[in-house]
Amino acid sequence: MEPKYLYKYRSILPDEDLSLNCHVNALFECYAMLSSRKQFKDPYDSKIELLYPKKKHVVSLQKHCPFDLRKELKLWLSNMSLSQIGHEKIREMYLFFEKMVDQYAIYCLASSGTNIRMWQDYANDHKGFCIEFKAEPIPVRKVQYRSEIGKVNSIELIKEYFNIKIPNMPDGEVGKKIQKLLHIKLSKYKYEGEYRFISKGNLSGTTQDKKFYHKSAVLSVIFGSRMQSAHKQYIIQNCPFPVLFKQAILEEKTARKIPHIILEIYNSNKHLNLANY
Repeated sequence: MEPKYLYKYRSILPDEDLSLNCHVNALFECYAMLSSRKQFKDPYDSKIELLYPKKKHVVSLQKHCPFDLRKELKLWLSNMSLSQIGHEKIREMYLFFEKMVDQYAIYCLASSGTNIRMWQDYANDHKGFCIEFKAEPIPVRKVQYRSEIGKVNSIELIKEYFNIKIPNMPDGEVGKKIQKLLHIKLSKYKYEGEYRFISKGNLSGTTQDKKFYHKSAVLSVIFGSRMQSAHKQYIIQNCPFPVLFKQAILEEKTARKIPHIILEIYNSNKHLNLANY
């Protein structure tokens, strides 16, 4: 079942001037900042392995090539495997492929606003905030968690690079596969419950891309359990559109319960100085 709401955790530093905070400005101006995978902390997040071809794969591909291209691919081969020229060309293909993947813009969202580890990892240990979105208008896809990163056969890439026509192999499959594999993460991140919106090939020469949304997409702004009172007040007083404010409260471990987070409608008399301990 798809979630009704999606969540974006945002970080704030202690005593930070929120007029200069890019996450707060994005909230006020109603835009999402999509990023290249290069911006991610983990180098294996959204990494895709390009499988190295064998001689038999290149030979098989030659059968479908026009004469001039067949001659060029022949130079890639030696008696037993790929020639030095072949290895150099594959390295060029690898760089071409990496640039292709880096042009996809990604926006990551979580399926829960009460995930303790998400508050710790992405909202500066509960000192930031979280935006609660209505999920319906956002074209997201659920992330799949696996023990290995995704893989693409280099022969598929060579086919598309040279525009080689092969029966029963439609064009554009590499791009579709990249989009699919960008929704795969290693199993250690399964706790995130992540969904992703991916914009195709928009990041040529840059690492970020703005996407504006209507203010009605924001259901609420959730304040972290350790968020400074001045930061809460700044957002409440300066948010340019009406929105519900909520307070995340970290319930400590007891004999019967493990630590967990509950959400309450924000009440300044009760929650303003919650973090001041």
